[in-house]
Parts: sequence; structure tokens; C-alpha cells
Amino acid sequence: MPVTISQNLEHALQRADSIARERGRLYATPEDLLVALIDDEDASRVMQALLIEPEQLRRDVLAYMEGATDGVVDEPSGGPKFTADLQRVLGLAATQVQSSRRQIVTGADLLVELFTEPVGHFLQRDVAVDDAGDSPRLEVFLLNDPNTPMEFVVWVLGQVFHLPREDAIRVMLSTHSNGLGSCGVFGRRDAAELAGSVENLAREHQHPLCCILRPGPGSSALPPAVKPEN
Repeated sequence: MPVTISQNLEHALQRADSIARERGRLYATPEDLLVALIDDEDASRVMQALLIEPEQLRRDVLAYMEGATDGVVDEPSGGPKFTADLQRVLGLAATQVQSSRRQIVTGADLLVELFTEPVGHFLQRDVAVDDAGDSPRLEVFLLNDPNTPMEFVVWVLGQVFHLPREDAIRVMLSTHSNGLGSCGVFGRRDAAELAGSVENLAREHQHPLCCILRPGPGSSALPPAVKPEN
């Protein structure tokens, strides 16, 4: 079944093209898209759920791209142009949406793909885990990817979080449908250890499954996954 992009995402891609051209480049990059997604309705809901500070993100990415060039010569006319990296990210998002039996690619889908790209370090670097006394709790999120088998995700959720199979399936389906899914809220040290255990098991079985940590509790745009610790 063919997939299409949402109107919001179409506007975000046009913004990414404009961001590149305003800075003297002809080809929009994943970094340009990340900046454009800050103002995308679908992507911004995910950023809000993960407590990502949008204006800080905008400043950081634009500063990083200051002075960047295409390294190619081309005519500036015509429609939006994307680097090979950005075209690949768009293709991955489309494949993931198709595998989820959906038809429309949104900014949220692109944002999730960007988490696992080099530009994703701007999204993941905000949370530092420490051992301070009454430190805040962290929410553990699984990131969806097009390669890790669903049954493996269910198995990992049972092994690491000790979830009953029906709860593990629910978290897996939430992750698969939404691009990321909450595994619960834990103390900082426990959250870091749980996320590390997930990724260690994934690497042992040669899967790219990974986690991100964000301050919790707090509201989430995603369905609740598992009960937080008492």
C-alpha cells in the first residue's frame, strides 16, 4: 500500500528547504529538517511529551550548522532539494509507516527516525544521570526501528522490566504505532540500568533497539504503558 506525507510534513519540508537556502545552501539536511519540525504540529507533540526545549534545540542546531556548505554546484531554481542523508531518512520513515499499516507519514514519524541519526544527539543529550540524593525520576522510552522483530521487543520487555506478556505486547504495539513507547518511570539510577540492559540484550542479538531517558513523571502524548514503581 503506497504512503503519502501529511500536509503538515509537506510544509515542514518546505521550511527545511527555506532554512538551507537562507544560509546559502541548496540542499536541505537532516539538521534543517529537525529545525523545521520544531514548528510541526505532530512532531512538536512528541517533543513536548519528551520535555525537549524547542527554542534551545533550535539555537543549538542552527549554531552547529553555521557556515556549512553544500560542497556541490547546482542551479538554485526548482523545487526543494534534499541531501542523500535526508532522502534516506524520509525513505526509512515511509517504510516504517507502511510496516505499521498506516498510509500517511507525519512529522512525528520523521522525528523518531532522526533520534537514531547523527543529528539525534541534539535530542538525546539533555538528560544527565547522577546519584544525587532525592534526584528526579526518569521515564524510559523505547524507540521503534524497522529492523528489530516485534517478538524480540516483547521478550526484552519481559526480561528487563518483568512485564507479563500481555503488558509487554501492549508496550510493543504502542512503540510500533507511535514511534516510541513508555516503559515506565523509575529512579534515575534504575532507569539508566534498565535502559542499558535493554540495549545490551539488543546488541547481543544484533538488533538496533535502543532507549531514551526523559524526566518523569509528567504528561505524555502516548498511551500509558506500564505502572510506575511505587
